[in-house]
Amino acid sequence: MSSPPFRTRIRLPPVDETGVPRKRIKLHHPPTKTITPKRKERKAEHVGRVQIKATKTRAPTLPHALTTDHEITAVSPPPTSPCRGESPVTSSTTPPFHDTLMYSEMPQNSEGNDVPQACLDMPLLPGKFVEAVLDGYCGFDEIAEGLFVVNGWDSKRCEPTPHWYHLQRVKERNIAVCTCPQAQSHPNDKCLHVLYLEIEGFPDEKDIPYYNERLPIPFDIYPTINGNYLSTYSVPARSMPTVRNRAIVQFEGKKGISGTWSCTKDRSASGCYHINLTRQFLENKLGVVGAASNTTGGLQFDQSRIRSPRRKTAISYLQRPPPLWACVTDDEKSQNRFGFDESITHLPLGASDACTCNRQSQYNPDPFLNSTTTECIIYGLSAAHSATISLQKCQLCKRRDIGPDGRSLGVFNWNNMILVSEELLDDYTASFIASETPFTAYATVVSRRYQTRQSSRPFLHHKVFLEVWFAYIVLVDLDLRNKNTICPKCGPTPETTIWDGVTLAFDRRRLQASMEPPTTLSEHSVNRSNVKYITNQQCITTKEIRKLIRSVIASPVSSLPAELSESDDDTTDQPPETAQGAAKKARERKEEKLRKEREGNVARIVLHLQSISVGLAQLFNSWYGLAAIRARREVPAPYDRLFHQLAAEESVLQMMNRPALSDLLKFVSEPCRATLYNLLVIPSVYDVARHELETSGSLRADTIEAFRWLAHRGQEVLKSLLKNGVLPPACEGTFDFSAQSIEEKHWTLSGSRYTTKQLRYRPRYDNLRHDQSKEAEGGINKKRGICSKFFSQYKESSQTGGIMCIWCPHSICYGFHCIPKGEGRNDVFSALYTHWEKAPKRVIYDFACALGPYCLTREPEFFLDTEFMIDSFHAKDHTKCAPATFLATYSAANPELTSINTSAAECGNSGIRRIRKSVSYMSQDRAIIYTHVYLALWNRTCIQRL
Repeated sequence: MSSPPFRTRIRLPPVDETGVPRKRIKLHHPPTKTITPKRKERKAEHVGRVQIKATKTRAPTLPHALTTDHEITAVSPPPTSPCRGESPVTSSTTPPFHDTLMYSEMPQNSEGNDVPQACLDMPLLPGKFVEAVLDGYCGFDEIAEGLFVVNGWDSKRCEPTPHWYHLQRVKERNIAVCTCPQAQSHPNDKCLHVLYLEIEGFPDEKDIPYYNERLPIPFDIYPTINGNYLSTYSVPARSMPTVRNRAIVQFEGKKGISGTWSCTKDRSASGCYHINLTRQFLENKLGVVGAASNTTGGLQFDQSRIRSPRRKTAISYLQRPPPLWACVTDDEKSQNRFGFDESITHLPLGASDACTCNRQSQYNPDPFLNSTTTECIIYGLSAAHSATISLQKCQLCKRRDIGPDGRSLGVFNWNNMILVSEELLDDYTASFIASETPFTAYATVVSRRYQTRQSSRPFLHHKVFLEVWFAYIVLVDLDLRNKNTICPKCGPTPETTIWDGVTLAFDRRRLQASMEPPTTLSEHSVNRSNVKYITNQQCITTKEIRKLIRSVIASPVSSLPAELSESDDDTTDQPPETAQGAAKKARERKEEKLRKEREGNVARIVLHLQSISVGLAQLFNSWYGLAAIRARREVPAPYDRLFHQLAAEESVLQMMNRPALSDLLKFVSEPCRATLYNLLVIPSVYDVARHELETSGSLRADTIEAFRWLAHRGQEVLKSLLKNGVLPPACEGTFDFSAQSIEEKHWTLSGSRYTTKQLRYRPRYDNLRHDQSKEAEGGINKKRGICSKFFSQYKESSQTGGIMCIWCPHSICYGFHCIPKGEGRNDVFSALYTHWEKAPKRVIYDFACALGPYCLTREPEFFLDTEFMIDSFHAKDHTKCAPATFLATYSAANPELTSINTSAAECGNSGIRRIRKSVSYMSQDRAIIYTHVYLALWNRTCIQRL
């Protein structure tokens, strides 16, 4: 049963403060399920003012709260003081979810533009419909130039339907055609979607690409309760590609093409042309998402360029303290917190309340200014209830309402109609930190809780709740640069840093041009054109000799056969041998061949080493020479490790950095037990020196000579790298990092957030051929150089490259940045060089064997004091890498290093996996915010346990 029509009139002075007559606008709304009365002729009197006539027309069925017959006199806001002879305007109560229209000269829409004259004769748009569109609750997306997809609208329940329809607009000719049921049943009237375009307008801040009329266009994807994904496509017809012939195809299932298909034009999923076209499109394009623009369908598959009207700013804007359970210090715990009272019936305005157009435009308690009281809904943890809220028209923009911030009441004000308790929003924050909790699942849980408590109003749609939570969480004081999120033991710049890439990725189609990881080259980047690759950085420069040494070490003396005697070799006058005897003879001949081959290799190695260092040659010959083979003398393990390191395919500076080289020179100048501690930073050299001191009490002369040669070789490579890293004369003095001012892009746009500010721009290295080449392609495992580790681990070719995180040994994250395509050495190098004033003492990374040379080639002066190590968890994958790259090697020599928790990154990564599903379907900005919030709260919980 519908309510009888009623009328509200707001009377203000007939002229404004400048003396200009005001215009009067009457807008009528028919009641629900009532026949519109006959049009009544009204006489228009023109006495110093203009009256615009708005007649009643047959309008579509609208919800009860929005369809009451109103007569609203729309005039300019009143002056600061009443006109002579007039009394001040008092507060008035308006029906729930209605905007009191108060226009000067001409009405304006939500974008601040004048409403066309022709629109004044149309029914006013339902307030709930406009709010649902702005909140993303009701889909209204421009997927291509002039082509829209819109959700249907249930006027009885005041909510959108799950059905999608097409709308086409020719903006230049002001023509719009919609395929929704309302437009089809009343072709002479304009539906809500067309009215929204004409009255409210549409954002045009980004370009929409031309679309291929013969290909499907994906435009919506979100997870379902059962763990699947529901994706929607706009698909053209087989012939006559008009808007009325396009179909909506939906797919529900796991990521891929296996699942349940449905089409709005054909219920036969097996033989539907639209479904088969979409399936074929996915099969062809799913693996090449983000291809070049000249690829067929490349731009068509770009969801980031879809235009949608969205609410950009919430009414609440005051900063909120972190949740009490996440507080670290007593100062944080003592901050004012306000609990939510479910008995709240009215929200008054306060002195700090401000308009969304400008936070300086705050509430004015002047009684002569107009204020209204309207109804709102407050959503609590277990139920929702209605309340009233005070509003005041903004005196700056003249069209928005100033509403209560709600912080002092424990409430977050979204749009003056939807208010959510902060305890509910914090409850979701606590849920997704503890376990995997997508928004859809949490909204379902709360909805059932509302049903259990028999709430008078249902819970918010999960899309609306998502919008509200993201608007709220950016106000909570959770920042990685906050001193309370930094490890109290390691300080702002830890000596030991652990780097690891995490497959926390979102759809690559949602990448935006604003993303700028540290690897991005800037117009201010210095061109280091003098930097080039330095070859032959190994200890032993001849590759063939290095290979022979490794082969000799790999076959111990015990595995070689004893030398045959003459009697054993004499086979004359012997009876015919059996099959077993023949096999034995063949095996012996093969073993003899291997022994002779080894003797020949040893002779070649010794001859070559004599040309390098006589002491090194004698040391090798004494343990691996012919005499050792014939005496079948086993080689002690320290010598095996030393020569294995000397024959490695890695730079000598991987074995010892600049501080270690200085310590080696100190020991060589005075080789004794008292100076042995200087060799702890070079485990392979330390083990040999300690072995000889313990067995014979002193070092052999050839061993000391070999150590001197090793120090000299390290100095040679060091000088060549430092000469390579010197700035060219034209650049000297023009790039003073200490005086440089870096203007950082906001982290929500760039996708990069570290605990330290950006200090430098990444340089450009034009003479390094592969400097900016991609190191990992999604879905393809590739070996990197001589390392046997498979580097790329991304299976989803349609997703971004994840994130790169830096951790301290206490599992506290010191920052992250998003990787657009694939993880690589460039991510670690650029992050360190751009954000660290001085490189850390240790960098632990699962690809450190290649990271060290990469960094030293580009910026040797910055990285020469850094040790690059592989953690124990990933060491097993590096079967061809030398021991100097493993942290376990250093820990065996220096027990202090055993306290380093190399699994800190893996612990953090295991926690990050809780948000992997939620991030996978988010847009870029929300994925960045979501990740940042998780890491900030992760740090706080880890600090609490220290």
